[in-house]
Amino acid sequence: MIVGWQIWEWPDVLAEAEYHAVWESPKGEWLDITPKDDGVDRILFLPDHGRPYKGRRKDSKRMALNGNPVSKVLIAASERIFRLTSAGESIDRPGLITLVGEDLAEYERLALQHDIARRMLLAGGGMEHECLCGSRLEYESCCAVLD
Repeated sequence: MIVGWQIWEWPDVLAEAEYHAVWESPKGEWLDITPKDDGVDRILFLPDHGRPYKGRRKDSKRMALNGNPVSKVLIAASERIFRLTSAGESIDRPGLITLVGEDLAEYERLALQHDIARRMLLAGGGMEHECLCGSRLEYESCCAVLD
């Protein structure tokens, strides 16, 4: 197993480096055996020998590639979702998280905020555009509000 970063780009919106691992075959070939939902068959992978895998997820590194503040809302929602869904994660059972009560409500709010921000960016919208949640408010006064 070789650990490192899988690099994604949403052109002119954001770049993301996701902590990832590939398998090195006996012939020295690197193979990504992780299934991809969108049909991707090749990835950009940068090894990071200084970060050994210790059984815990690591948050992605994200960077906006434009001046649209909606990109920053999307990135902030992604980071908060990661923190919420990684809190108390067991090394023995990675990925097994149960959210209830306030944590579940917070996750649902963040997931909606993330989805609306993504849709706003796909539509080319900015903070002053009508929010896509249906409220008829400007996005900056609606789903862009983090707290």
